[in-house]
Amino acid sequence: MEDNIFLKDENQLSLKQYMNYHEGGRKNLGDSVPIAVYRMLEYSIRKQLEEQFGKDVQKEVMLTVAEDADCSGLPLLGETVCNYDEGFISGILSSYMGKQYEAVEINCWATGDRVCRFQADIKER
Repeated sequence: MEDNIFLKDENQLSLKQYMNYHEGGRKNLGDSVPIAVYRMLEYSIRKQLEEQFGKDVQKEVMLTVAEDADCSGLPLLGETVCNYDEGFISGILSSYMGKQYEAVEINCWATGDRVCRFQADIKER
């Protein structure tokens, strides 16, 4: 990842700074997220995949998340931080599409983007 010009003279964040969220960053989620959010995410991804492609068709997938529970509202960190989501998305796609997928976060709130975007491709063996 390229050096971020906004972080040029910044010190590493403390845990207290990291745990504080930016008020404007989570307009819908707020400061806590119930498990129902992840269950709805899993259900909606599955439903969309089946409706658009059927269960047997394998495709490249691009997923954009407006308010990611992992990072929306975090200060600028200069690196992607949604590793849990990468695994979550990889697992859902692999399970429902019948082939092994690998999801990689390509845009993140913590790098200065205001959405998180994940590229998921079928894993080459």
